[in-house]
Amino acid sequence: MARRGKAVAGSGSGGRLGTNKETEALAKRARKQGWTVEVTGGNHLKWTPPPLDKPKDKWTEEDKERQTPEICGLTPVSVAFVTLKRRLVKKGLNPNG
Repeated sequence: MARRGKAVAGSGSGGRLGTNKETEALAKRARKQGWTVEVTGGNHLKWTPPPLDKPKDKWTEEDKERQTPEICGLTPVSVAFVTLKRRLVKKGLNPNG
């Protein structure tokens, strides 16, 4: 299980979040796509999308929205998990990749 505040992005076997299986699987897919998933000091998960390939001064409002991290509970229940997944897809995560 990751300690609070520790980033768990990457492919090491120590990247477990201590969450349920669905969330672990989603985090694994997100990390493969360049996302950073970390446990915050308040025992929440912070999902940060990979950086965009263009300078920050050229970002549109949509780009700014997509780069805002998503925060969720450490073990989101079914409805919250569906909502989280939908929000991450909206920010560019491929849920099947």
